[in-house]
Amino acid sequence: MTALNLLATMPNSFRSKSSYVLNDLSRAPFVPLQMFQAVVYKFIKTRIDERVSESQVAGNVEDPLADNKVGISMVEMPFFIRVIIGYWFFEKIYDAKQKHEVVLKLAHKLIDKKDWSHYIKYESIETEVSSFGISSTKKNKVPDPLIQATRLGILELVMAILQKYPQAADSFDKNGRNILHITVEQKHRFLYDYLMSSLAYKDRMLADIDNRGNTILHLASSVQNPATSHPRIIDVANDHVRKKQGSIPLINQMSWDVLWFKKVKHDTNPHLRHVRNIDGMTAQELFEENHTSLREEAHKAAKDLSGNFIIVTILIATLNFSALFTLPGGFNQNTGDPMLLSGYRQEMQLFMVYVGLSELFALFSLSTLLLILVSRFDTNDFFIAVPTKFIISLVTVMYSTGLSGIAYTQGYILEGQPETFLATLMILGLFFGWYVLTLLMVDTTVSILDYMYHAFFHLFAYKSPDI
Repeated sequence: MTALNLLATMPNSFRSKSSYVLNDLSRAPFVPLQMFQAVVYKFIKTRIDERVSESQVAGNVEDPLADNKVGISMVEMPFFIRVIIGYWFFEKIYDAKQKHEVVLKLAHKLIDKKDWSHYIKYESIETEVSSFGISSTKKNKVPDPLIQATRLGILELVMAILQKYPQAADSFDKNGRNILHITVEQKHRFLYDYLMSSLAYKDRMLADIDNRGNTILHLASSVQNPATSHPRIIDVANDHVRKKQGSIPLINQMSWDVLWFKKVKHDTNPHLRHVRNIDGMTAQELFEENHTSLREEAHKAAKDLSGNFIIVTILIATLNFSALFTLPGGFNQNTGDPMLLSGYRQEMQLFMVYVGLSELFALFSLSTLLLILVSRFDTNDFFIAVPTKFIISLVTVMYSTGLSGIAYTQGYILEGQPETFLATLMILGLFFGWYVLTLLMVDTTVSILDYMYHAFFHLFAYKSPDI
């Protein structure tokens, strides 16, 4: 195995498979923290010594920065930069970015020296030729680095190889699958978009069929990213995503699988939808069979989550409804008007607005959750209907909770007439509560919002969204 093969098995050495990206906000335990890290990563500057030789870097492919000759020492940087990077949090991001840049430079050096004639599709009496192309493993015992990088979704490495040797795209794995097949099977959406925009023979590659008669649509019907065949290859970011448990990840996974199948289907020739594989199944039939269990789990998760949210929503709605008839200060026994209405009319009106808006959001959320409970949960329901209802219910119930907190603070100020210091402290606490609630809302809903963005883009980009 060559150094480039080893590099192609280490996705964590590249930025595209790290958590320092903004286009995939699901690779860290807390999404707002990942967003902050990605912004810092983008603007932090590193200085890599251009005179670094391949021998210096290649001495330790797994950790190129282990050699102190690589990169630049902290002493050579301006003082304020050294102070900022000196903090553990920023130092960690700085080291990661420098490592990614050094590894990418190493990859370019190794690609330039690679003999790609062993992997490019060609006719030879010494190779095994089939109607599906030449398997890289049959032509050479050394694995194809492009196939390896594609399988793990290392976007930078695939781009570097294809930009230097575009003909390398004409390679097949042992199953007769080209790099587009592998990308679709592994569900690497950003790599898929790049290949679709850069490959010269993408139409032919989309129409290829593997050794088991599977079209690219059959491969798009897989339930999740297949486990890597090499037990030592670990993708930390994707491993974190796979380990996430809960109702929303299940619903999100089913929705993404439906969208992925639609996206690939609309990029391929219509006749492929009716092609049957060696098992006699079309891509649509295989999709339904593969997703039977996941759809049932997502169905159950959606109903359980809706039931829990309904309890919370009813509680909030009940509290706000009672607050409308028990205003601070009570009522005048003679006129029936609120006691504080004459002296604090504006404050009382604000209190009633907060309570009324909270009640309105709670009822809107309740009605949306009831619509989820009565949904059919067909495959197409997970494309737009179910995610849209969930995002509406989640946002409205959080707004209702936040407005209830504001109404409580306003009512306490009206009822108790606290001192200026205490009132300021309560307002600051309220803003802090809103800040925490916003972070929690972002962490909870960003994955669904990301899906909704791509789903609506696909919906309006194609005329026929049906599976």
